[in-house]
Amino acid sequence: MISHKFKRLLKRLGQVVFKIKTIFMEFFRFLAFFIKYLFGKVSSLPRLIIGSYFLFLNMISALKFFLIAKLIWGRGRLFRFVTHVGIISLAIVIIVSGGLLSGTPLVRRAEGFTPTDYLTYSDALRSNPSPATDIPDRPRNEPLDYVVASGDTLSSIGEMFRVSTDAIVYANNIADEDVLRLGQTLIIPPVEGVIYQVKKGDSLASIAAKFKVPEQSIGEFNYIFDNSELKVGQKIVVPEAQIPQVPPAFVPPPVASSRSPRLSPVPLTAYKEGGHAGGVEGSTGSFGWPMNSRSISQYFSRYHLGLDITAPVGTPVYASDGGIVLRSGWWLGGFGNAVKLDHGNGYTTAYAHMSQILVSVGQKVRKGQVVGEVGSTGRSTGPHTHFVVQKDGKYLNPLGVF
Repeated sequence: MISHKFKRLLKRLGQVVFKIKTIFMEFFRFLAFFIKYLFGKVSSLPRLIIGSYFLFLNMISALKFFLIAKLIWGRGRLFRFVTHVGIISLAIVIIVSGGLLSGTPLVRRAEGFTPTDYLTYSDALRSNPSPATDIPDRPRNEPLDYVVASGDTLSSIGEMFRVSTDAIVYANNIADEDVLRLGQTLIIPPVEGVIYQVKKGDSLASIAAKFKVPEQSIGEFNYIFDNSELKVGQKIVVPEAQIPQVPPAFVPPPVASSRSPRLSPVPLTAYKEGGHAGGVEGSTGSFGWPMNSRSISQYFSRYHLGLDITAPVGTPVYASDGGIVLRSGWWLGGFGNAVKLDHGNGYTTAYAHMSQILVSVGQKVRKGQVVGEVGSTGRSTGPHTHFVVQKDGKYLNPLGVF
């Protein structure tokens, strides 16, 4: 009984295997036939392409000969019609293709366009407009007026408008580099150079010779190509001019009164006097930074005879080297609360615009001792220390002695 059932199971299993084998054989036979068919079609594709190409050329050639024959036999009567039709057809093709291709990545990439260039709703309607001044990148050909804001210096304004501090100083006849005041209006030249007011007898050649620039550059920038176009009192821009030095302003000594600010016993000329020729007790002969801050808002130049180092109000100001306090108190001339130290061998240092002074005249100080705190007293648009180094009365670049 069991043997009979087992034989029937084997028989059915054999039938299933035979059917699966038959299915696989038919599938592989179909696959082989399909590949052979596909290969045949692919191999005939180049012939089809080449045939179509030559057929197209023949059609174009036939059309060309047809049109030439019509034009020749028409003796020019169809020339105007054909020209008009050709121009109109070309215009239609350009308009249609331009509209279809204008939104493609290829065109946007070629034009430097990005989706963010669209004006968004937030750009059109801003609930909190910014009061900051935007300086356009496009070149200017006329001066503009700038109102001094808090924290401005000649250097920062020059960097903002891409002109030198010398150009700003000359355009505004500034003799003292520390006289910037909040709300003060400055004339900013359009380019590096000077703004010159034409005087009687001036010519393009004489102005060019005065500022050592080519005559052509003045004419082209101001659109002046003949001396007859120069008018007395007219202001012109001299690009790339060699800027003459503005003489320093004379500050007369103050008249003493009971209402005058507190002064030290040292005369006002002490700011320009030299130190002692010999050594001074406590002096090391080397200078260090007067503050922990290294943030410089204005560098040394012939119009700015010191280094402006910015820091919050109350930041300690240290003696750059050991020495004796020559001057301590309120200085006229824009320096506010200031201290001057004598380091011997002709060297002196000064620290201006401080909020608080912690030393007195005649006191000996060591290198690194706190002499005061950062402030914004005197002529100052923000908290900083105006640091000055002199050798026998001559101003030195502080960055060259650290």
